[in-house]
Amino acid sequence: MTSNATTIFEIATWYDTWNQTGLNNLVNKAVPLNYATRYNLAFGQLSADQAGGYTIEMTGQFADAVKEQILAQAPGAVIYAGLGDAGIAGTVHDNKQNKNRSTKNIVAWLQANGYSGVSIDAEGDGMSSVAEFVAQLGPSFRAEGLGIAVSVPWPSTGPTGLYGNNAVQAFNNNVDAVELQDYSSVSTPNSVPIWTSAGVKASILMGGICTENSDVQTSLEDTHNWAQYALLNGLRGMFSWRLDNDHGTQGKKEDVDPTFTGAKTIYDAVTSQVGIMQPSFEKDIKPIFAKYVQSMKEVKVADDRGTRLLLLDDYQSVCSFATKIQRAIHGYDFLPATLTAPPQLRPGAKPLPLPGGKPGEYVLPKDVPHPMPDNPLNWPAEMVRLPQVAIDAFDAWIAAGKRA
Repeated sequence: MTSNATTIFEIATWYDTWNQTGLNNLVNKAVPLNYATRYNLAFGQLSADQAGGYTIEMTGQFADAVKEQILAQAPGAVIYAGLGDAGIAGTVHDNKQNKNRSTKNIVAWLQANGYSGVSIDAEGDGMSSVAEFVAQLGPSFRAEGLGIAVSVPWPSTGPTGLYGNNAVQAFNNNVDAVELQDYSSVSTPNSVPIWTSAGVKASILMGGICTENSDVQTSLEDTHNWAQYALLNGLRGMFSWRLDNDHGTQGKKEDVDPTFTGAKTIYDAVTSQVGIMQPSFEKDIKPIFAKYVQSMKEVKVADDRGTRLLLLDDYQSVCSFATKIQRAIHGYDFLPATLTAPPQLRPGAKPLPLPGGKPGEYVLPKDVPHPMPDNPLNWPAEMVRLPQVAIDAFDAWIAAGKRA
C-alpha cells in the first residue's frame, strides 16, 4: 500500500456545549487539547434573523464558555459551529428568494463570534437540502477563509442515497471535509470506497470513530487501524464523536472522568505512520508554515553563503535553511530546566538527535536560541509549539530528500 498523503493530516473532534461537567473539565485544564486541531461544538441551529433571513444560533448554554476555554488553552485551534437539521431547508429557500441573504448572515455571525466554519450534521428532514445549502455557502465561505464540513450519518448508503443526485459535485466544489460517521454503519475501510467510487474526492473525506461509552463505541483496535487506513489512503483526516465524553470510567455518565483514550489512539496511530510518508513541500510542508509567512518575511538568517531572508512559502528558501528550521521547531521539545532538575521531555514530543552527538543526546532548549514559532508574548510553550504531527512531517520531509 502506498501513501497518497495530501496536506497535513487533520484530526477533528466534537465537544458538547450543554453539559456543565464538560465545561468544568476544560476550566480545570483536564482536557488534552493537543490531540486535535479542529473542534466542532455541538450543537447550534439555523434560526430566523430579526433583520430577515436565517443565521446561526448556538443553543447549548455553555457554548461561549467552551469556545473561549479551547481558544485560550489552544490558540491555534480551529472552531466550527455544529449544525443540525433545524433551519436548513428554510435557509436554502430564503437564499433563493433573497439573493443569498442568509449566507451573508451566517458569514457575518461566524466572523463576529470567533468561529472558523460550520460542520453540518443533518440526520433528518434537513438532509435533502444539504447539497444545495453547501453550494450556496461555498463561494462566500471561500472568499472569507471559512470552512465547511458535512458530518455524514450512515455513510455506507453513499452520497447520492443520503443527499441526492447533486451531492457529489456540490461536495467536491464546496466542502472542505466530509466526516464519515463510520461507527454508525460499517468501517472507514469499507465506507471510503463507496464514496470515492461515487466520485467524491478522497482528499476531503475523513474517517470517523465514536469514543464515548455507547452501543456504537469504536474499539481501540479499530480506532488505530481506521486512522492508519485514512492516513495511508490520502484522506483528509479522522474525526471523533466526542472528546468531552471519551472513554469515561463511569459508564454512560456524560463527561464524567473521561480518559481520552480514543483521542490518544488516533493521535498515536497517525504520528507513528508519518515516518513512512513521502511528504512534498507543496502539499505537506508549505501548509505547516502558512500562518507564519507574513510574520517571518523580514527575518534574515545566516548561512555559509551570507545572510538572506527566510521565506517560509518558498521551496528554495526552506530547503536552504531546512536544518536550521528543523532545529528551531524542535526548540520546545523539552520543558524548561529548573535549578534542581535538567530539562524533561515534553509529553508526546519526539526529540531531535543532536548532530554529531552521542546516542541518546538530543537538541535541548539551550541549543535553540530562537525556537519556532516565535513567542514574543511569552505564552506557555505548549500553546505555541507546532503540533507533533507537523514536526514529524517536516522531519520526514528532510529524511526523504526534501521533495518539491
